[in-house]
Amino acid sequence: MPYKILCGFAAAILCVLTVLPQARAFSPTGFSSVERKEATEPFYIAMLFYKLIDYRPDFTAWITDMPEYKAMPAIEQDMYLDEKVGYFKSLFFDLGENDPIIVNVKTKISPYSYEHGGFFIESFRPDLFFSYEYMGNRFAIIPTDIDSYQWYQVSQIDLEDTGLDFSKSAPVEVQLLLVPSAADSAKPTQLGDYEHWVINATVKEIQIWTPNSERLLWVAQKTAGQDNTLLELYKE
Repeated sequence: MPYKILCGFAAAILCVLTVLPQARAFSPTGFSSVERKEATEPFYIAMLFYKLIDYRPDFTAWITDMPEYKAMPAIEQDMYLDEKVGYFKSLFFDLGENDPIIVNVKTKISPYSYEHGGFFIESFRPDLFFSYEYMGNRFAIIPTDIDSYQWYQVSQIDLEDTGLDFSKSAPVEVQLLLVPSAADSAKPTQLGDYEHWVINATVKEIQIWTPNSERLLWVAQKTAGQDNTLLELYKE
């Protein structure tokens, strides 16, 4: 599963005090795609990376390294290989380079500030990335504009409509829709404990769900530029 590099909540606050991002607002009906989606699989991420750098992988090598292929009787392997190679080629050529990547994140939101009308999402920091492994290679999706989505404005009325208590830090699940913008094929980048081939992406949509994805709370959308009030918020 994807994972993310996070420092402590206090450190995250310090990371954004020097550059205060625009506020974001939530809307329960701002987008039509409010159904919970399946997370993008490592297999797709690997294909996307190679598509972005205009390189066709050796699908035969991929398939012959699969456990299911190795476990087959030799008499069945040739037919399986031909079918799978054709299937992989079709997927690769039909893959849309601008199709959103779906990432699910378990995180927390800060206590709601009734004075400033919003809250802070803990893990949306500039060093956030999502790691995938496929066929011995590691790939990282880096949402390059995620720090612009750290602070959210939401009205007290909308909070009351949820029936939940936001007076203290609360766990949430976030579904990110990220649009790939570029891939770096020059050399892998050290991220965390491993080197990764990097895909940069930008945020298209953010959905905030209750834990266990039981209920959609809000869908994020951009608003006109507004100053962030984190300095005052965290003096409370």
